[in-house]
Amino acid sequence: MSNIPAKFVAPGTYKVRGLVHGAINVNYEFSVYTTGNPPWTTDDHTGGWLANHTAPQSALFVPAKQSPTGQPAVYLGSYVTEGPDGLIWTNLDGKKVGGKTWVGGIWTAAPFMARDAGINADTTVLAYVASVWAGARGSGNAELRVTALTAGADKKIVVDSIKVLNNSDTTIAIGGIAVNNGIGVVSLPINNQLVFIDVKTAKVLGTTTVTSPKGLAFDAKGHLLFLSSNKLLSCNNINIYSNPQYKTIISAGLEAPVGITLDAKGNLYISDAGASNQVKVFSDDGKFIRAIGKQGMSMAGPYDSLHMNNPAGLTIDDKGQLCVAENDFFPKRVSVWSLEGRLLKAFYGPAKYGGGGTLDANNKNKFYYSDGANGAMEFELDWKTGKSKLKQILYRKTSESLNLANRSAAPETALYYKGKRYFTNCFNSNPTNGHSTAFLFVDHNNIAYPAVAMGNASDWDILKQDRFKPMLPQGISLSTVRVFFIWIDLNNDAQVQPEEVTFLRGVVGGVTTMDDLSFCLILDDKAVQFVPISFSTAGIPLYKMDNRKILAKGVQSSPSSGGNQLLAASNGWTIATLGILPFDRYSISGSKDGRPLWSYPDLWPGLHASHEAPLPSISGELIGTTRLLGGILEMKGAESGPLWAVNSNHGMVYLFTSDGLFVTTLFKPMRSGIPWKMLSAERGMDLKELTLGEEN
Repeated sequence: MSNIPAKFVAPGTYKVRGLVHGAINVNYEFSVYTTGNPPWTTDDHTGGWLANHTAPQSALFVPAKQSPTGQPAVYLGSYVTEGPDGLIWTNLDGKKVGGKTWVGGIWTAAPFMARDAGINADTTVLAYVASVWAGARGSGNAELRVTALTAGADKKIVVDSIKVLNNSDTTIAIGGIAVNNGIGVVSLPINNQLVFIDVKTAKVLGTTTVTSPKGLAFDAKGHLLFLSSNKLLSCNNINIYSNPQYKTIISAGLEAPVGITLDAKGNLYISDAGASNQVKVFSDDGKFIRAIGKQGMSMAGPYDSLHMNNPAGLTIDDKGQLCVAENDFFPKRVSVWSLEGRLLKAFYGPAKYGGGGTLDANNKNKFYYSDGANGAMEFELDWKTGKSKLKQILYRKTSESLNLANRSAAPETALYYKGKRYFTNCFNSNPTNGHSTAFLFVDHNNIAYPAVAMGNASDWDILKQDRFKPMLPQGISLSTVRVFFIWIDLNNDAQVQPEEVTFLRGVVGGVTTMDDLSFCLILDDKAVQFVPISFSTAGIPLYKMDNRKILAKGVQSSPSSGGNQLLAASNGWTIATLGILPFDRYSISGSKDGRPLWSYPDLWPGLHASHEAPLPSISGELIGTTRLLGGILEMKGAESGPLWAVNSNHGMVYLFTSDGLFVTTLFKPMRSGIPWKMLSAERGMDLKELTLGEEN
């Protein structure tokens, strides 16, 4: 175990505190923001839903003769995934019946799909998938992947290197694929090209220049329809690849079109993003018929299920249902509509890589979930029925929003102070340890706005702008010296002005925000706390650089990638997921009234150390401790006092009291526990033998 310095205590009377408790059980209740039965990935690919890293992007109906199940099905695809299926197929009621992780190579799944309905189609092919994957960093090159899905192994049609012109973002390098009678067409909007491919011989036939082409489809006559900028064009003869003849079908009424499909009558359905966010329906000669979904920009506020967000791929099944993949994270959704525009059903999620989400500490019927820095959502939970409902987009990053610090997540933890709700991102910004910058968000009409931030100035690019240089200590440069900052939104505009920022030279460790809205952080080798001195009329807490309380001295740096966080409990204890001198560096520790009084061995802290760690040899041995799972749990009436929890990279959760007593380990180590791949989701089932898995 750790080298804990030892010496004899002075003679006297001492009180020894111990902890005795019954078993703490872990049971399954229900899952939030997920589709599938069960809601998690299973070995047979019938559980879970779509990708974790990317949103739903493509949809394709396949009749029974081209279906992997022998029954009519709908393929749904995403761009990139890590773990869950990136391509799935469902029955016409939306029940997932199969899936696969990658298509065409590592990482990519199925962002664009097509099937060949021509009389000369290859009957062994179920569908075609097109994607692009980045080449060497900074090269501008990308790999075009075109793959045929068959009843057996996938068949690579094209794996070709393309130059992505004027842009290194390969996520928008491809706009669609269509196939008819063995001829495939792929659109490359950045390159302003259509690529023609003989899918039977896997030969690229040629390319032609078209302005910003996107979605494509063939009509019943074999004519190629494709979106070009904000128009729909038609090509009757695609055999002349170098000089095909086009005519315009739709020249007005489209703002940012993405995908196209046709119904049995030949009517055109076009997904239109931008400020529209609708599916627009036109006759075969381009006359507008109707729009499906409520028009409007994607923004924070009450969630309206009748409003689509960034509709992309779409398809119509033989029951006359329009299926739309909404390429958005707030929420990820696949919506199903009648052809007249009535919302029939919708499928949400799944969560990001590793999962996430936080219960409201004051109201267990509220659940918050963020996905990176770009947004956060509020769900309403019904514990009686085990159902959840998306109620609010709490935060959505737009071009006008304040850019947060590097690797800072959107707000996910609710804090209540004197009847007002605030949010912080301090517990969900860094998956492996404490983040060196944290934000406090103020709640205005159920929308979270950034209001205060503290941390390492070099993390926040905005502070590197020339207008902030006069505010820095004389002779200090952020490029060479570590500097701590405090930003307070004094004018309540959710933006940063130089007069709102103060700086102090110092090395910053992890930053956390407590229920009393105080910020706790490691500054050089000290654990310090900033408590609000007053509040603005908008309810924004105010802090002063020289009004900081020292909670402990001699806080040591983390020996690996874990730890680096503080908590301040209401009973006066300070918890550090680091060693405080004179305790060992490989420990977690606590202090009271500035005196370090307890430590607990932590020999394998963090993501990287855990790769070399053994299985725990005794109960209570810590393996792979990473980040705190939230603040202090004030246990009313419990003799244990406040509790707190820290995550493990090996699929466990460790629970402690504020004065350093180990309570229990929740879940099993990833190498000995049962994997979370159960074939059914039974409410109340015992989870004690399961592991959460690595990097969860």
